[in-house]
Amino acid sequence: MRKQKKMGEKINDAVELIGTHLKKPLFFSKDAIEKTTLSLLEEHKKAVRLVLNGFTLKSKTKSNFENCFHGIFGNLDNRHGIYPKNRLGFSATEPQITKGIVHFIDPKNYGKTGALRLKAFLHALLYKQSKYEVLIKSLEDAHSFTVQAEKSIKNGKRIDIFVGWNPQGKDKYEYGLIVEAKFDYKVSDGQLRYYQDYSKTKIENCALILLTLDGKPSKEKKDAKWNPVQWFKLMSRWERKLCKLNNSATDFNNFRRFVWNKI
Repeated sequence: MRKQKKMGEKINDAVELIGTHLKKPLFFSKDAIEKTTLSLLEEHKKAVRLVLNGFTLKSKTKSNFENCFHGIFGNLDNRHGIYPKNRLGFSATEPQITKGIVHFIDPKNYGKTGALRLKAFLHALLYKQSKYEVLIKSLEDAHSFTVQAEKSIKNGKRIDIFVGWNPQGKDKYEYGLIVEAKFDYKVSDGQLRYYQDYSKTKIENCALILLTLDGKPSKEKKDAKWNPVQWFKLMSRWERKLCKLNNSATDFNNFRRFVWNKI
């Protein structure tokens, strides 16, 4: 009963949230807030649509609707990747996005700040996956990160994002992660097998991530070890974690707007 009462209080408070930075003040319907509040853990676009569909006009209100998005996106201020007043007028390519991510999360480029961004990124990718508990736990004492984009392997293949830590010799790691990132293109037949075979020889404990717009797994049975992750879910988790880091780097913030523009 107490939990239900607290939930009701949160919903009633949220009903009064208003979008003050828009041309006209907008009001959340109680039904939209209630459904969204109960769906936040799913971290899906549907949750956001429920909020947006619940907007109705209301005048003479003072509260700001941005707090309602906090549970999904983190604090929506001018440091955020989807801050509405800082939209971009052009798009980045898939390789530019992966190279940009690697650049900004590499501790070799940004020291402790880069390491914090990197760990936040890894936690967002491995979020609540029991099969990756060992990897997640290892991040507490992780050291000597190697972060690469478009990493070249045999047969002319390239890994979109490669992360390895706790090295065990030349180009071998105790823990690591390989990401195949897709926006507009689909995974070709047999493509993931090359990366998977490479991981077996280089990383003792490895996560294989298939990052796509729809978050669906590969249709190939031999790709069963690849964990599907949706770009939207990754970015919303990452943004929430970055907000806690009090990030103020303008170049990094501007770069993430390119990513959101692709989603």
